[in-house]
Amino acid sequence: MADWVAPTIAVSLALIALCVVALGITVMIALREGRERSTELGRELGDLRKELSPAIAALTAFSETGAELAGITHDEVAELAETSAALRHEVHHGLRQARRRLDDFDALVEVLQEEVEEAAIDVAVALRTVRTTRGVLGQLGRLLVPGRRDKR
Repeated sequence: MADWVAPTIAVSLALIALCVVALGITVMIALREGRERSTELGRELGDLRKELSPAIAALTAFSETGAELAGITHDEVAELAETSAALRHEVHHGLRQARRRLDDFDALVEVLQEEVEEAAIDVAVALRTVRTTRGVLGQLGRLLVPGRRDKR
């Protein structure tokens, strides 16, 4: 074998060993930096969690209040719908009663009108009879009492 092969192999092995050591140091530095960053990130997440806890609690309370409000609103709307239906029923019932009463009143007015017309006719007939009777009585009186004159 040649004399140069052994030193070349030794130098190559030394370079490989040096690269492995450099790679190990680089990995250790990267791990230490990663650990520092993860610790820092953990602290920031903890601070963020502390800052967000009140906001999350407020949002939770707000959502619970919203759910309660939605339930109350649902109940109120249902009651309003029931009241509206009952009111419509009462209005329709009142309209039917008013129509019936108006029909009864109309019939009463018709009957009263007929009665008034008949009474007016009866009064007119009675007046005519009285006038005719008075005229006849006046003539009879003149005939029976010769000296009597009509004072008209």
